[in-house]
Amino acid sequence: MACDRHLLCITLATFVLGLAVSRSGGQEKIERFFLPPDLLIQHKQQLDLTASQLNAIKTQLEQAGSDFRMHAQNSEAASRKMAQLLKADVVNEEAVLNQLDAILAIEKSEKQLRLQVMIRLRNQLTAEQRKKAFTLKTSYDAQSTKQRLSDQLTQIGSTLTNLSRAGRHFPKLQAKLQQVSNLIQSDRLGEAKSLLEVIKLKLQPILMAVEHKKSTKNGPAPQSVFSPANEPSDRPGTKIEKASPASVDRRIAQMKQNDVAWRKIPWKSCLLDGLKESRLQNKPVILWVFIDRPIDDERC
Repeated sequence: MACDRHLLCITLATFVLGLAVSRSGGQEKIERFFLPPDLLIQHKQQLDLTASQLNAIKTQLEQAGSDFRMHAQNSEAASRKMAQLLKADVVNEEAVLNQLDAILAIEKSEKQLRLQVMIRLRNQLTAEQRKKAFTLKTSYDAQSTKQRLSDQLTQIGSTLTNLSRAGRHFPKLQAKLQQVSNLIQSDRLGEAKSLLEVIKLKLQPILMAVEHKKSTKNGPAPQSVFSPANEPSDRPGTKIEKASPASVDRRIAQMKQNDVAWRKIPWKSCLLDGLKESRLQNKPVILWVFIDRPIDDERC
């Protein structure tokens, strides 16, 4: 059953991602009016959810997951067709605009699906259950934010520790990290988040400089270890140099590439943004899932 629960939460995450859309006029976000499915499952006893309600929630999520995969396939096919139209020497404007309408219709359908799922989940609850759930949601949101900030704090602290071991000390940033820790413990999460953003902005150029130094410290790329000049000869009388840890390290360094293409890929923190970019550029998507948040808070 634990596996089922994880599958439900993963399915849910796909739909919740698209709901944080602000209303016009700066009004409250739509997500404020809905309940995270994992909250319902985690607090099923406190909410007194019946077996029938739990089964209905599970069925709804499973069906929605299947529908969303179908939408994703349709969206990919529509984007490929758009790319083909745009490759023509003379672009057919009417055909392109019609295909754009088709793509937008698919995206609209996806958003309607997410909204439909959240509405149906909410409507599964009685008035009393909804009242309890929204009360729990206040604490749930705060705890989620607090955990996320604590994870970032730990990650940045580890980075500064590693820099310190390498002889680079940043006492001012360490002091700011302690301030963040104090703010989190005092539940002043908004202030903690703002200060963490400042720290990350100050830390980013430092990390870029460290990465650049690593990539350039060996100078110009040496001749390939596989070139004839570097191949050991097996002819009689040829002296073969005995391998040593230092020589092995040198050969490994020679095979490394400083300019790695995948490091230049701009990451998206939202799956939907990644899918949209993939459709626009007609390129595949790599989904990177990690249990902790990286230092730049971009890849997960």
